[in-house]
Amino acid sequence: MPGTGSSRQAPGPLPHPAAPGSLFAGERAPGGAEVCVVRRGRRRTLPHLAGGAGPAAWGHGGRPARRLAWAILFEASGHRTAADDWCADFCREVVAHLPPERFVLAEDEVLAWLDRG
Repeated sequence: MPGTGSSRQAPGPLPHPAAPGSLFAGERAPGGAEVCVVRRGRRRTLPHLAGGAGPAAWGHGGRPARRLAWAILFEASGHRTAADDWCADFCREVVAHLPPERFVLAEDEVLAWLDRG
């Protein structure tokens, strides 16, 4: 059941919109936190985090961490519904436990998490 964390149901097979080996990388710096997608050797700011509703956060829960969880799920799956349904659980189970200064998370790991649903 989405959002509860107790009885997750798989969202069904998701197409993989990205290249194998894509990564999400986050790093805190004096000017704030940055989260990028590294795909096919190119680095770019994670869409849906650029500008707008405040900084990304990880290593704990809360609204900024949940925003990051949603952006990672949407980027990895290509499905807004999957991101909406699973971001609270993903935040609690994954994003809240990422190392506070920097992290690297393989897109394959995100998709495997969704598949385990």
